[in-house]
Amino acid sequence: MLEILRRAAGQDDTPITAATGLRSSVEGRWREAAMAAGRGADLDAVRAIDPGLVERESVLLGSALRQVVEGLPEGGRALVVGHSPTSEAAVLGLAGRVVPPLGTGEGVLVVEDGGDYRVEPLDVHGGG
Repeated sequence: MLEILRRAAGQDDTPITAATGLRSSVEGRWREAAMAAGRGADLDAVRAIDPGLVERESVLLGSALRQVVEGLPEGGRALVVGHSPTSEAAVLGLAGRVVPPLGTGEGVLVVEDGGDYRVEPLDVHGGG
């Protein structure tokens, strides 16, 4: 999948680096909480089912995402690919903001500015 995305972006020479810290060690627990929260549930709904999971994992995943961002060169960008509530938890842990559930092919833009992070919508269907 990453090879396809890299090629589609015209960045065949850009290295792909696995950030293992962005993978949860409790994926089964995430699945159970997400299923209990219901189809299309956001992170707040998952947190209502299993608050400890969301709090602990958002700190861990946010820290891993921060390491990715801090490892980028000036003006650099990273594409984090995943399809689970853990992507939203990483954004929560980094930027302190709950984002809507990200479907396949969807994402958000996280911008670092002097150590602060803001989250912006990402128009993957054109225009931005």
